[in-house]
Amino acid sequence: MDFKRKSLVCVLALILNTNLVLAEDRKLLAASSKELVFMNIDGTNHEVIVQNDMYNIRSIAYHETRKYIYFTEYQSGNITRFHFPSDDYIMKVIVQQNSGHVVSGITVDYINDYLYWTNSNDSSDGKILRSNLDGSDITLILDFTSYGSLGVLEVDLINGWIYFINALNGSIYRCMVDGSDLQLYFSSWWIYDIAIDNQDQRIYFSTSHSVGSTTHDGSDLRTIPIEYRFWSGHNRIELSGDDIFYSDNYLMYRATKTILKQFGGDCEKYTAIKNEEKDQRTISLTWQIVRSTSDEYLDDKWYRIFSANGDQMPSHPPGIMHCGTIYPIWLNGIY
Repeated sequence: MDFKRKSLVCVLALILNTNLVLAEDRKLLAASSKELVFMNIDGTNHEVIVQNDMYNIRSIAYHETRKYIYFTEYQSGNITRFHFPSDDYIMKVIVQQNSGHVVSGITVDYINDYLYWTNSNDSSDGKILRSNLDGSDITLILDFTSYGSLGVLEVDLINGWIYFINALNGSIYRCMVDGSDLQLYFSSWWIYDIAIDNQDQRIYFSTSHSVGSTTHDGSDLRTIPIEYRFWSGHNRIELSGDDIFYSDNYLMYRATKTILKQFGGDCEKYTAIKNEEKDQRTISLTWQIVRSTSDEYLDDKWYRIFSANGDQMPSHPPGIMHCGTIYPIWLNGIY
């Protein structure tokens, strides 16, 4: 896979058709901790539109029709907005947070003119809140405190879902825009960011080692293994047309959905593991009898076992300290 490495960015958001001059071009808005940068989607023609050492930007959002940029800060947790493009970029704090509260994610409903964000405090509680675009009429949508803390969120404007990340375990949850019908959506890996693709009816996500997507019902999982410079907690993903943008705390990458589609159903291209002995060792809790086996150093790809002992995964949990390792894998389901 040929990802194109670009500039130093932490958070990505797409800006489409920002004004008449750019009506035919797609543009990218990228945020580092101290500045917001406007650029072409190939990473060229950088324009710093906000730069202030007093800021420590955590997340950003853009209203495509009313031309507002929203951003949140780590220290204060306040939500600030300004017009873009503009001649003066006058900043206005529209949501003033109480001490200790932070906003981990923010998104805009540009159809119904709402602002959604995830709110938490030092007690690790978590709430999804909604307001008008000017910060008025703040409404509690979901209290997630009993389940965990909250990370980023996205609103599916077509189907009426809010997708968000449980910051305690990296799983994806979703609920309706009124807070009803809370569901665990995806929990196979630790997810850092999500993006909604209404064009293909899929949800894209970023992990520490891959970019992936599933259908809206959580099926048809497709992933791309990623090799990049990684700093925990700053992986971001965004979509525009057939382009996927992905960043860590150091580099930004660009790929196409076509590449991800090539990884769908790719289990037919596997590496064979032949004639391996069945490992029935029980690992000593004192770590002094045998060394456990680990798949930590295996390459990220498909494997198929050919063995006289059988070629299927166990369909029930063997329990820890079995099969020659600490946490043996098993298939939660049937073949």
